[in-house]
Amino acid sequence: MFGTSGNVDISDDQARPILGSLGSVSARSGVADFNPPFHYFVTFGRYWRRNGASGSWQASREMLDSILEPLQARLDEIEAGSITSTLAQAISPRRSTGWPGIEEEHVALRRHFESARTQQDDSKVGNDCVEVIEAVSRVAYYHNRHGKAGQPEPPSGNTKDRLDRVVEEALVGSTNAEMRKLVRAAIAMAQAVKHRRSTTTRTEAGASADTVILLANFIRRIHGDQLCVHGMRAADVLKVFGRRSYVYPVRWDRCIADS
Repeated sequence: MFGTSGNVDISDDQARPILGSLGSVSARSGVADFNPPFHYFVTFGRYWRRNGASGSWQASREMLDSILEPLQARLDEIEAGSITSTLAQAISPRRSTGWPGIEEEHVALRRHFESARTQQDDSKVGNDCVEVIEAVSRVAYYHNRHGKAGQPEPPSGNTKDRLDRVVEEALVGSTNAEMRKLVRAAIAMAQAVKHRRSTTTRTEAGASADTVILLANFIRRIHGDQLCVHGMRAADVLKVFGRRSYVYPVRWDRCIADS
């Protein structure tokens, strides 16, 4: 697009948005460190001369290759790994929990897993896994439905106790024992990936991410086809869920009448 003779195929005004678009697309693809030392032809010309490429076509080509080839290699790597790095999808035909905040957490988890490149990045995926579980705990647990008489409400970060009670309330008999073990194992795995820092592997991060995505859908499934509003005041339901029905309808007859 820019030759040593000054001949160009596009203008300076066109070059700026083209390079800007390349940077934006790269960032969305998980390559956040692409920042070329020029932004349009004038600054490229200065960079080209300052680095001794004046008068040499080969030198200018090598200079551009050194900047653009690593980006191309990273994008090729992302494309090649996209199949093996894809996280689990729920089996439900709805493809969504319908719970406020959960889908946003899932989107962030998938994005961070796709862009992870180091063990520290994989450990941060563990942070996302823990945040997904805490979001499920906040939405699924209602103290007036799941709490034990005479005991205070567990904090939202106490996901094991809160989700234990959700499972116990939804499932009766020996079934809930196995399901509680599943919940506890998912929580323990997410915490381990989060805290291992420099020793976390991509396989562990992906397995934990798969697990919490499916855990969220499992918890949603055992709630049945209505939002968890049993024993809640109608005004509180509106405060939490708004006036949208999301994916599942609200059973208003299960709410306590406002006084």
